[in-house]
Amino acid sequence: MLDLGHRHIAFISAMMNTTNVIRLRRLQGVKDTYAERPGCTVQVFTRDYTPKEELNSIDLEQRIGYELTMDCLKRKSRISGFVAVNDFIAYGVLDAIADRGFRVPEDYSVCGFNNLSSSRISHVGLTTVEQQTEERARSAFDILYERIIGGDAASDIIRMEYTHRLLERRSTAPFRQIPQEKS
Repeated sequence: MLDLGHRHIAFISAMMNTTNVIRLRRLQGVKDTYAERPGCTVQVFTRDYTPKEELNSIDLEQRIGYELTMDCLKRKSRISGFVAVNDFIAYGVLDAIADRGFRVPEDYSVCGFNNLSSSRISHVGLTTVEQQTEERARSAFDILYERIIGGDAASDIIRMEYTHRLLERRSTAPFRQIPQEKS
């Protein structure tokens, strides 16, 4: 986002606490990057939820992304882009922007994390950060499986380099003037 000229962004996330370390790390990474450039800001929007709420709602993160983005848009700040803590939250961001009469990426840019398969659908086209989630999950499963069947102890240890790559799709574009409120 920063390289596209978005100097003021919103970071949208569901509950952020020590139980959700990856969310805290993602926020810190965004803040650290924006702190390197004078005059840039990151506004954080987050919402807690109860375990019961999480169990009873398969679309909780999408709804949280929607609600927090609506709140952000009502504030009429200088934000030109949204970074969502994951792709599910980003889907809510996209829906809220559309419901307010704005367009992505013409009016706002949106980026998520995880590169879910649905983010590749042409009508979504979400720019997202791929963090090799499938490969890490497969490695964890392989280690667990080997332990269950009493396999080779050498496979119990694995070193993983945390790498990422940005997959630019249709939801981000260079900065344009901040859009005016749609009626």
